[in-house]
Formats: sequence, structure tokens, C-alpha cells
Amino acid sequence: DQINANLPDKEKETDPRLMEVAYKYELINGRKQLIEFLSQIIEATPFSDEKWHKELALIPHIKTIITTNYDNLFEKNYGDKCVVIRTDADIKNIDENKTAIFKIHGDFLVPDKLIITRDDYAKWLGEFPKTPLYNLVVSRLITKSVIFLGYSIEDINALTLINTSAMVLCFSGHSGYKSKRTAIEEHYSHTRSRRTVYRKSYIRFK
Repeated sequence: DQINANLPDKEKETDPRLMEVAYKYELINGRKQLIEFLSQIIEATPFSDEKWHKELALIPHIKTIITTNYDNLFEKNYGDKCVVIRTDADIKNIDENKTAIFKIHGDFLVPDKLIITRDDYAKWLGEFPKTPLYNLVVSRLITKSVIFLGYSIEDINALTLINTSAMVLCFSGHSGYKSKRTAIEEHYSHTRSRRTVYRKSYIRFK
């Protein structure tokens, strides 16, 4: 909303999705200014639900988090218990004793890798599936307990990853794949299910 509000009246975007609003803003003001403005918005935004990040950091069973968020709330709450994976070059830093946080849309520490506009999404769809990072993320989705947080079910990138994982499971004869949207759970619980994912959008592997 803030980005759209800063567009000239005749250029305001009727499609409220960030990818469309950001595309229009970038055309007018340039890439650098778009990134700087988005960074300022996120830094100034109070996150009232940060308690969930703190709760997640206390659950030792969670070793993989895949997020499309640009903020650093996971890193802040996990501290030295996590390794952040933004690019292929970061894969070598994975430590099995720490939680791997995959930021598939990047963040402001690597601005040239940020996925923001519709052009970024189109480029991502063309290039990312060919990368080691993509294959690793799909592997984690299939074989590990995974939190997939911060995406809309309409997010093209998220759906690409989910559909790829579903196809792999289907061809392998795995019948336990389910994608579901649910309300935030007030309490986390450990179940007998070996691969259970919690929070407002989750994937469950039986």
C-alpha cells in the first residue's frame, strides 16, 4: 500500500499485489530506489507476531525453514542456531546441527538477488529451477520437517516448489502429500507424524 501510495495518481496500480505495484514503482523510480524504499518500509513496520518466531526457535525438531519474507526476524530470533541460505554459494555453510533458513526471495543483504517485481518472478521461473539451491529446497520439502512461511497460496514461486515436490512424491508412489491452509495454532505440539509442518500455511507429509 505504501509503495502504491507513492506513485503518481495516474500511475497507481489497481492490482494490489506487491509484484505489480513494485513493477510500476521500478519503472518510474528505478531499481535502486525501489529496494531502498521497500527496505525502509520493512524496517519501520512493527511486527506484532514476532512471538511466533521466538516460539519456533525453541522447537528443536525444526531444522528447515523456507521463507519468502525479506525481513530478518528468523535470524534475529534463532541467533547462532541458524544458517541463512540465500544463494547457491551459501549451501556450503549448511550445518546439520543448525536450522537452515532458505530465503528464496532473497533479502536486503544480497539486493541483486531480490525477487520483488513481476519481471523478477518471470526471471526466477526461468533460472531458479536449474540451480543447486532449487534442487536442495525441493529435496528438503520432500524429506524433511519443513516450515514454509510467509507466502500466499497464489505465490507463483511457492506453487512451483510445492507442485514440483508433489510430482516427485506422486511418481515415487508416496500418497501422503497434502497442502492446506489453517489458522495460526495457539499451541505447538509434537505428534507421531514424522514430518509435520505448523503455522498458518503448511504442508504435511505423512
